[in-house]
Amino acid sequence: HKIPHFTQYAWLESLCVERLEEKSQKIEKELKQSHQAFQEVFYRQLCRNFGFNTNAHAFELLAKSLPLNLLNKHIDRLDQLEALIFGQAGLLSKTFMDEYPKSLQKEYTFLLRKYQLNPIDFKIWKFLRMRPSNFPTTRLTQFASILKSTSGLLPNLFEINRLSDLKLIFKVKANEYWSKHSNFDKLTKSRSVRFGNGSIDIIFINTIIPFSFLYGKIFEKKDVQNKALSWYEEIKAEQNAITKQFISHGLKLENAKHSQAAIQLKINYCDKKRCLECRFGHALINSNM
Repeated sequence: HKIPHFTQYAWLESLCVERLEEKSQKIEKELKQSHQAFQEVFYRQLCRNFGFNTNAHAFELLAKSLPLNLLNKHIDRLDQLEALIFGQAGLLSKTFMDEYPKSLQKEYTFLLRKYQLNPIDFKIWKFLRMRPSNFPTTRLTQFASILKSTSGLLPNLFEINRLSDLKLIFKVKANEYWSKHSNFDKLTKSRSVRFGNGSIDIIFINTIIPFSFLYGKIFEKKDVQNKALSWYEEIKAEQNAITKQFISHGLKLENAKHSQAAIQLKINYCDKKRCLECRFGHALINSNM
């Protein structure tokens, strides 16, 4: 609160760009390893982020076991997409009572043989201390719906100009079976199975915006890069331990651009004691001299 507003604003802007550049560099490294398979890398990153923190690794392994070009062969059939995703997740390997998992299992058995697939270990999925809306089963069926709604992740996804238009693509619902089930054959209270606005925001912050920014960089489309940066301003600031700490010290975080900047500040400056390289640190030290 002691630092002038202009200094705060300018440093937050710089920090956000710095964080976005770092994310882009990580994606570029993956692109190099995959021989510039942009859509495949995007698909893997999107899948990983559907696991959020708890099941990120499991979702990443799933994506690696199930290439996008294989899923694209079944993009018009949601039942087949779900069968492939749940099957490769290792969640269709037991005997079921309900018709829905039975039908998925039957479909997956055929596809498993056709493509000679190897599912991941089902034990890797974490369900404990989670709300049913965050269960991996719910997230997996939502991911299948998004793949179908984007026709396998449209090549022109990054050409969409309005954030609100792009968000509509992600406002999908899980299969209605999951509105009354927490897992296969396990009933629960009726609940919404729509992919929530908060979850969509996190996906955009961690996946869509960094990839859009890099897309603009690779294809020399400055307008796409600027658009990606401006999208941060249309998303609410994240609420986590880092942002809450800065807010308690008088820093106003108005949107996701500022919350991303705060995370960058904490991880890359505060934790590393780079106070003299930080505009806030420099201003505060000078004010006390």
